[in-house]
Amino acid sequence: MRQGLLVSLAAGAALLGVVGQVTVALAATWVIVPTPNPGSNRTLYAGAMSATTDAWAVGYSIDSSGFNYSTLAQRWNGSAWSVVPSPNPSFGNEHILKGVADLAPGSAWAVGYSQDDNTFTDQALIERWNGTSWSLSTPASDPNGSQDQLYGAAGASASDVWAVGSHFDFNLGGNDGLIEHWNGSAWQLSATVPAALQLTAAAAISGTDAWAAGQATSGQALLLHWDGTSWTAVSSPTIASSNVYPQALSATGTRDVWMVGYQESNAPRSSYRTLIEHWNGTGWSVVPSPNPGTTSNLVLGVTALSTTDAWAAGYYYTTTGAAELLLQWNGSAWTVAQPPAPGGTTVDELTAVMGVAGGTVLAAGRADSQELGIETTNG
Repeated sequence: MRQGLLVSLAAGAALLGVVGQVTVALAATWVIVPTPNPGSNRTLYAGAMSATTDAWAVGYSIDSSGFNYSTLAQRWNGSAWSVVPSPNPSFGNEHILKGVADLAPGSAWAVGYSQDDNTFTDQALIERWNGTSWSLSTPASDPNGSQDQLYGAAGASASDVWAVGSHFDFNLGGNDGLIEHWNGSAWQLSATVPAALQLTAAAAISGTDAWAAGQATSGQALLLHWDGTSWTAVSSPTIASSNVYPQALSATGTRDVWMVGYQESNAPRSSYRTLIEHWNGTGWSVVPSPNPGTTSNLVLGVTALSTTDAWAAGYYYTTTGAAELLLQWNGSAWTVAQPPAPGGTTVDELTAVMGVAGGTVLAAGRADSQELGIETTNG
């Protein structure tokens, strides 16, 4: 059973303590608050925020048959979450939103894909929020590809939005990264680097400064930069004898960009370990990140509020299931923050985190078969 877990917290300073070998941020008091629960079998994949009173979390819900998936969009108004109707294309039986870009209260984009389980085909899915309702937007035509899926979105302005993902490239005879661009009136294909297996995240700083991240054919991280004219691959640290899985990007400016994900050793029966990298304007470097779980630890979302304040979200495996993972950057180190564990659940996973400087930070994911929310009362 998949459900949504929504977490909200007030950004602020925290005292630090040490539990075993893990540095822990001693968080303020937390309380659980209601969140919408229109049905079971729901998952949230991504979130974005443009203001303290405007945020989105997107994913999908499954009907009672377990066969049909519908898009799911939830909105935060500064005090509560509500489900906002979102359309589903006529193609396929599975409609999944994987990424969202929130540009302003009256402007947002959600991306993902529609899948037909009978023909095993996929089509890119793009939806637009105009301040009143969500509507379908036509993806770019892909004459040299098929099986199009979109995983991430980011925008610098209403006429400059990026969507990234993957497709089967007929010219290559295999999977390749996919990038689409909204110019204010239509979506267009953008050239990609053939070394990509897929692109999973995007961040837009300006019209001449954007990033995309994914996995290269080598299994290492692939980081692409947009300079206003073209996308180019930028060197990133090699994680020896490992596969790397970038999951999210966030930036406060040209010299402050974060990429988060996880790594897996090529050794048999290896575990996942958190991976966080930072761009300082001249190069990418690995920044040490905690692994509180004794086995696998994954980071799936990140939001950068300033050079001394960023949050990352994910989960780690426990002996009975999974526990939510929140990490905070204080300008010098990543530390573990501990929200209250939902009562009576065994699988608690965070998949996204969003925020604005000086305001509330929200994280989204799932908790067994129920949806819940928590927030700080004195953060």
